[in-house]
Amino acid sequence: LEFALLGRYSKAVFILKKALKEKKEELVLVIFIVFLLLIIFSSLMYFIEKEAQPEAFSSIPEAMWWGIITLTTVGYGDVYPITSLGKILGALIAFLGIGMFALPAGILGSGLVEVARKKEINTDKSIEELSINKTATCSNINKKIENLEEKLKGAAEELKLLKKLLK
Repeated sequence: LEFALLGRYSKAVFILKKALKEKKEELVLVIFIVFLLLIIFSSLMYFIEKEAQPEAFSSIPEAMWWGIITLTTVGYGDVYPITSLGKILGALIAFLGIGMFALPAGILGSGLVEVARKKEINTDKSIEELSINKTATCSNINKKIENLEEKLKGAAEELKLLKKLLK
């Protein structure tokens, strides 16, 4: 719980959250596709291997266990295909497992780049606004100084007139 609370104050965690939020739709789509592929390939493996290994691939959920272990590239070795077609499908699923991690990593990397780019653009805009405000402030100060100078000139002329009148 404390670790989660510390995450609120970490700049890196904040940036990661922002990137995840930016790429939420793409990541959800990848997860959906992986889940769909898991169901399809596990079902195929069940039908390919059920005759050769009825105890290992006794149902589609059992084949899904094998599919999850293979897709995540853990590969416990407790269940594996023994038919030629099953081995080919298993190799294909293993290669898809590598892509399963590479694709979300690429999407997340893209999200991090977008967050950094947006931050850079916002920083540039802030600098530009400060520059404009500084120019506007300097301009306002110059106008006020000019107004004061005019008033002081006017006051100086009035003082000269008063001195003449008093003499």
